[in-house]
Amino acid sequence: MSHWNWLTIVLPALLSTFAGAVILADLGLGLGPGEAKLAAGLSALLAGLLTAAHRALKCDEYQAECQRLTQAYRSLDHWCDYARHLDDTRLTNECERILIRLNWLTESVKATLPDRYTTDAETRLQSLSSQLSKHSLNMDRGENAAAS
Repeated sequence: MSHWNWLTIVLPALLSTFAGAVILADLGLGLGPGEAKLAAGLSALLAGLLTAAHRALKCDEYQAECQRLTQAYRSLDHWCDYARHLDDTRLTNECERILIRLNWLTESVKATLPDRYTTDAETRLQSLSSQLSKHSLNMDRGENAAAS
């Protein structure tokens, strides 16, 4: 859970709980009647404002999109691991499919993930592309040698 989510979800819940406790205990906290009501009122007001900010910033939607993207990038990562062990023809086909999926994913993004996820995915794809290039070079050399 992000720091902003903690601030806009957990803190309002705690403040609301505190406000309710103050109202129920009234003088049990050693506060005068006016101070207890002020503490309860301010806590309830701040909890409401933080909850409204959470909603206005669409934090729940953002978290859901981040979870979707995280799972999609992990899936691409596993797919790249699988593709590494394929023969040249199947590797080429899988790379094309992976790049199509990555392009679709890039176009459908509604939230920005932490850099580590996109960096990991890009590193894996570059490594896979490098492997594909080496295979292609070796195939070209083999065809040229056979033609000679």
